Amino acid sequence: MFSTPVRKSAYFRSTRAGFSLIETVIALGIVAVALIPMIGLMPIGLNSYRTATDQMVGACIAQQISGEYNVSSTQKAAQQRYFDQFGQETSGATSDTVYFVNIVETAGFVLPGDSAAGRPLNQVQIEVWYNPSHLSFSLQSNGLISKSAGQRIREYSAYVAQ
Repeated sequence: MFSTPVRKSAYFRSTRAGFSLIETVIALGIVAVALIPMIGLMPIGLNSYRTATDQMVGACIAQQISGEYNVSSTQKAAQQRYFDQFGQETSGATSDTVYFVNIVETAGFVLPGDSAAGRPLNQVQIEVWYNPSHLSFSLQSNGLISKSAGQRIREYSAYVAQ
C-alpha cells in the first residue's frame, strides 16, 4: 500500500535549474527595446544642459557688470570684456575665454511716463556672446555686435542713475 516516492535523478534536476537560451535572448531584447529610446534622448538632454548653463553664466555676468555700473557714478566708454566658462573675468582673449561681453552705455535716457525729466538715467546695454571657438566679430555704428545666424548672443539692459 505504501508506495515509495520516485526520486528524480540529479541530472534531470540540474538541467531545469537555470534559464534557457531563448528566455535570455527575449529578456535582452526587451531590455534593449526599453534602453534605446532613453539613449536617444541623451543628446537632447545635453543640449538643454548646455543652453541652461549658458543662460545662467550670462545672467551672472550681466548682473555683475550692471552692479559695477550702479556703484560707479561716472559714465564709461564702450568696452569689451572677456570671461571664462565659469563666469570669471580673464585678462583678455585667451584660450580660456568662452564669453565675450560688449558693454555700451547711453546717457540721458528717460523712462516712459516719467514726468520729472530732470532725472535722466543711463542705459547700459550688455551683450554676452557665447563664443568658445573665438570667432571674429564686428561692431555696428552704435557699438553693438553685428549679429549673424548661429551666434548665441544674449542681450541685457540695466538703467542706472547719473
